[in-house]
Amino acid sequence: MAAVIARAVAAAVAAVVTTAAGCKAPSYHACAIACGEGGSCPSGFRCADDAYCHAEAEYPVESCAADAAPLDAAPPDATPPDAAPLDATPPDAVPATCDFGTASNSAAVTNPQLFAQVIPFAGGASLPPGTYVLSYVDGCARYAPALWWSIHGHADGDVAWWLVGASSTERVRLLPGTVGLLPGTAGPGEANGFERFDDCVAANLELDPITFEHAGGPLGIFQADIHYADNVSGEDGRNPRWRLVLDAPCPPDA
Repeated sequence: MAAVIARAVAAAVAAVVTTAAGCKAPSYHACAIACGEGGSCPSGFRCADDAYCHAEAEYPVESCAADAAPLDAAPPDATPPDAAPLDATPPDAVPATCDFGTASNSAAVTNPQLFAQVIPFAGGASLPPGTYVLSYVDGCARYAPALWWSIHGHADGDVAWWLVGASSTERVRLLPGTVGLLPGTAGPGEANGFERFDDCVAANLELDPITFEHAGGPLGIFQADIHYADNVSGEDGRNPRWRLVLDAPCPPDA
């Protein structure tokens, strides 16, 4: 056994190389040989304060071997294998609602007949079933030059703005808006028109959105009227406008 240890020690000493600092760095694990009884070590080694045998050429131990890292130590800049990259970001959160945008009729003073058109949401696409929120956004119009600014003319819906399906005959419900054709106050009744355009807009912005259930299919806006030729569009082209939002995340194909 002594012969085996002697050969191992001789090989270790032969492998010693000189470092840039001028001290000797062993090629074996610096803490591989523990001191024996009474601090004994193989020939060519001596027992240091750390209770391990170090080659004579290593001394002083503090300058080289004391700083040596264990062979199985990870590099200082090693990253745990399961650590996330520094630039990793969480996936985008899915919006809780699906906004299908706004709809407004482009009818101008010079062509009021356009008020008779159906203006679809989402370009006329078939909308998924679910709970929808419909809210007023902007604009007012006149049903005749002698009448005041308003949204709906009659509460019964014969002169009024409707949410419709694929055609003007598929009427779902009245759109959010004040009712009134004639000069009046902001109270109920048909004498609830507004002399000033901005006052009409402000009053309608105070209205609560409407929530309703939709079975699926296209939706749009439509102005029902008895006579379209005398209609007057909103100031600066600001005809009534509404927004439609699905109270759920957008479907994959939306």
